[in-house]
Amino acid sequence: MSRKCEKDTQSNNSLLNYFAVLDNASQISSPIPSQIKIPELLEDDGSSESEGEMFKSDTHVRVLEGAGDWKAHRFSEEPFPTRKGEVRMRNFNDLKLNDEELNGVLSQRMIAWSISNLQRVPELNFYAYVKLSLEAKELTDITAIKKYHFIQYLDLSFNKLTTLQPLGDLPFLQYLYVSHNELENLLDFKAPFYLTYVNFSYNHVKKMPDLKDFWSLVHLDLCFNEIEKIEGIESLRFLSHLDLSHNKIQVVENISNLRLQTLLIRSNMIDTIEEEGKGVGISTLHLIRTIDLTYNNISSLRYFEGCYNLETLIIAANKISSLTDIYCLRSLIHLRSLDIRDNPICCLPYCMSMCYRTLEHLHELNGDEVTAKKRVMSKFTPNVEYTLRARLDRMELLLLEQMNQPMSSGVMLIISRRMLSLSFSSTRGLLEYTFD
Repeated sequence: MSRKCEKDTQSNNSLLNYFAVLDNASQISSPIPSQIKIPELLEDDGSSESEGEMFKSDTHVRVLEGAGDWKAHRFSEEPFPTRKGEVRMRNFNDLKLNDEELNGVLSQRMIAWSISNLQRVPELNFYAYVKLSLEAKELTDITAIKKYHFIQYLDLSFNKLTTLQPLGDLPFLQYLYVSHNELENLLDFKAPFYLTYVNFSYNHVKKMPDLKDFWSLVHLDLCFNEIEKIEGIESLRFLSHLDLSHNKIQVVENISNLRLQTLLIRSNMIDTIEEEGKGVGISTLHLIRTIDLTYNNISSLRYFEGCYNLETLIIAANKISSLTDIYCLRSLIHLRSLDIRDNPICCLPYCMSMCYRTLEHLHELNGDEVTAKKRVMSKFTPNVEYTLRARLDRMELLLLEQMNQPMSSGVMLIISRRMLSLSFSSTRGLLEYTFD
């Protein structure tokens, strides 16, 4: 029993010394978070190594090797209470800033007046503040944040930051808000363990780097930047929400086989969606539920034909002009909302009627509810000009296909006349067979 008590006492003393080293981490030349280890797990070899040297040792990797219980929250939408639910003992507006702080340099005083949410640190028997909100503080230098290793939630929105490299010392960071800054490089810091939510909107990012080190990303918001090409996200297998609205993208590419559920690419210059063979393109997004491509130059709906779990498709203000594109969506049995407003197709007669008849599971069309009365009225429309036009287009394609066969001119002329005669004589029967 005496040996056990002595061992527990040594472990507790070692932990106290370890936390004292953490408090003075800023005085150490190179405090690398990935090199920290729980001191109680180390064997006592009787050496006289100082605590500072232990902290810098490359053998101390146990504490930060796994995030413990914290990793269970990485799929939560709002694991931290909002500001209304927080109890703050201090008001940041009551803090009188010195000249250095007024010039955008983050200090420990500013952090102390902004940090909140006390939580127990995993695998260690103590508590730490994990939420830090520093939005709209005119910050340009956040080097002081390196000391606070256990921050999980960080809000640096509405500042003047040009780099985020100091965040490499926050291994437990999960939620990052840096919108409305002056950042040109995307996530230019060492990847934390479970970075889940990133809001990088309203910055100056032009190129997406390879984000394979940030494998745990679930929500990525890059709207209102200057991105020209989608790249670097092929390895983000947990990514479910991607927002690239208001950029300069021309082609939707490099998103094959991702686990996306929401894809927002509004207000770009997209005229092409990647479609090169099987297993490539937007049709491989088997979990996709919402797609928003408003204000682009897309001319066809056939790209979405294989998105069988799609529930909401917003593709207003594009260049869709053919009624046959509506027929491409007939296999999407989960499609509940479709918005094709401000497309040339909406000017064609019976466009809405064809949507009602073809898309049987639709609940909302162009912002209006699809009622049973509208569906019934669409089936009793006496004029079927749109179906006739669709059938004639198909007959023309069949005719062109036959004409491309290597035949003599006389045989081709006879077949052409017979096919043309057949297309007009059997149009009524084929219409009923195809659309009913």
